[in-house]
Amino acid sequence: MTKLASLLAWIIVVVSSIRLGVAVFLAFGSETIAENEASSRIYLGAANSGEAINEELLTLLVGVLIGVFASISRNVEDIKRYLENKEGNEEWKPLG
Repeated sequence: MTKLASLLAWIIVVVSSIRLGVAVFLAFGSETIAENEASSRIYLGAANSGEAINEELLTLLVGVLIGVFASISRNVEDIKRYLENKEGNEEWKPLG
């Protein structure tokens, strides 16, 4: 489950970073507000580039938080395995 969460976090971060880059490009590359709105509706599915930037920053934050929780989960698994193996005198190696 931890590996799945890590993979999901990476996918969310990469996709939202790409969309954020496109939104920033449209924000600074559009000559007029009408052009910005039309391009944003076509390429980003948002009313304008500012709305898309807000959405993608939030999505990026969610991806980072999922990654942090996956890392915490991996460390908890390592500690749990360490404590179990300590009693059995088996050699312990961290997962991550």
